[in-house]
Amino acid sequence: MAATAQGICYVGIGPSEQALRMDLAARFRFGQADGQQTAIDHWLAVVVERIESPSTASQTPPLDQRGTAFQHQVWERLQAIPVGETRSYQTIARELGKPEASRAVAAACAHNPVGVLVPCHRVVRSTGALGGYHWGTRIKHDLLVREGAIPPEANEGY
Repeated sequence: MAATAQGICYVGIGPSEQALRMDLAARFRFGQADGQQTAIDHWLAVVVERIESPSTASQTPPLDQRGTAFQHQVWERLQAIPVGETRSYQTIARELGKPEASRAVAAACAHNPVGVLVPCHRVVRSTGALGGYHWGTRIKHDLLVREGAIPPEANEGY
């Protein structure tokens, strides 16, 4: 997890701290750590609560997402998807008034720097298949199972 003075700018989920540090460095090449870890510890607890008990999580930290105007529109729509529900990339595109932009919606999801807080894991293919996820399809599956959006036995062969 990383933050700026404006809010949370990165929440990663991954197999190791090293992998997450590499992902963070790739996304924010010119950032630097200032040693103020205690300043974001409270928000880290909120993120953990969102993962462990998604239906009871109440607080939303301030976010500092950097992206295009379209990406921000997609990220705002994702935050409106209730816990326990999913939407297709195509549905999100239609809701934004751009019915032909489902691939652009998928790209915006892939570039979402604050996993879980902006729930791109709740967006699936029109067929119901999970589709991709920056941190891996297994993690997407596990998040959706925790939220009650899919049954635990649903999988795509991972």
